[in-house]
Amino acid sequence: MSSITILGQTLYNVLSDAFKFASKDGHVFLDFAKRTVYASAYGQGLAVFDMNKYGEIQGFVDWEVAGWSVTDIKELLALLSYEKNSALTVTLTPDTYRYQFISGKTKFSTNLYDSVEFFSDVFTPVLSDFYRPLFNVSYNELDARLNAVKISRATEDSRPVLNFINMQFGPSPSPSNATLTLACADGYRLAIEEMAVESLTDDNHVIEANMYTSLLTAMSLVALPEKIKVKKGETAIVPDTVLTFSERDYLGDKYLRMDTSNATFYLPYGEGRFPDFKVIVPRSYDYEVDGFSADELLGAVKQAMVLSADSAKCVKFMFMSDIVNDSTLLYVVGKKNETLVEREVNSQSPYNQNPAHFYANGKYVIDWLNSVKGKTVKFAFNNQAPIVLTTDIVGSQYIVMPMSGKW
Repeated sequence: MSSITILGQTLYNVLSDAFKFASKDGHVFLDFAKRTVYASAYGQGLAVFDMNKYGEIQGFVDWEVAGWSVTDIKELLALLSYEKNSALTVTLTPDTYRYQFISGKTKFSTNLYDSVEFFSDVFTPVLSDFYRPLFNVSYNELDARLNAVKISRATEDSRPVLNFINMQFGPSPSPSNATLTLACADGYRLAIEEMAVESLTDDNHVIEANMYTSLLTAMSLVALPEKIKVKKGETAIVPDTVLTFSERDYLGDKYLRMDTSNATFYLPYGEGRFPDFKVIVPRSYDYEVDGFSADELLGAVKQAMVLSADSAKCVKFMFMSDIVNDSTLLYVVGKKNETLVEREVNSQSPYNQNPAHFYANGKYVIDWLNSVKGKTVKFAFNNQAPIVLTTDIVGSQYIVMPMSGKW
């Protein structure tokens, strides 16, 4: 009887990543012959994990690809968690079609279902090599940009297209680069991130894809290089890796392929037309004020929300000039009934305009400030127009709609 030997930790890690991608209604497929684990998430795509990237595997077998439901994998992971430091011998019993795992005095087995025909019909077309290269991108930058936009993604189903992460890839002035734009909106706020990426195509047309949250799941499963240790007081070196994106349109089903160091993810586009968010951003502003500490501003808005954290969550932002210090004063105000709190936040930038104010949803502002801690914040706004918040990060914008208030 043929068998393979694998460290329990290795098998646990690769199956755990597959389980995370498969979600609650997906499946996991194991192909020991090709040293590959496949995970399918219903309607969200497919992930292919290279077992060799997780650890050494000894022995060769010619077993067909076999599958488990998510429930079965969850139980198997629970058993494997007790065998992480053990060398497991894995065999297949053809008569009952079960994998058997043997480690010292422990032996356990699990049922499989024959997945060859299902796998061939459903996944072979998706796994085709006919994908057109698009761009390379830094994992660290893409991860930071996705974290910045996802706070504005709608979670309700009233407008399903707003549940997506909009991704647009197109040419840039630099011949070797292209521009990747990410956007999320929920009807009340909008986050936009633009970044330069290394182009792998000569085409000049813009590719737009509405991505499911499986993109975020895939990003969380990318294996990064080990952290480089530094001495106390030295600047920490953040490990990074390059991701490669490609695309394919198969019989109307569009996929983006994301190649990483340990896995390849096949992510379908979503349907529906994402709103033209660029028309929402004002082309000019009556007021532009910068130099505010995001951390100090976060504390002020949180305090105002003690009173304003009702259904409206309305917070007032008042700007005026500090003539003595040639700087800007910002008062963040919260109110409930006749109780009012007002906290002053200073900026060293001069303010040479008339006093101005706007009302905004305090929770939305807090969400964004939590993502830009340590940065310096700039406000840009007009009367009764969207309010734009930015930092020194090039290409990053957060837009909130103003609220009505009379206090």
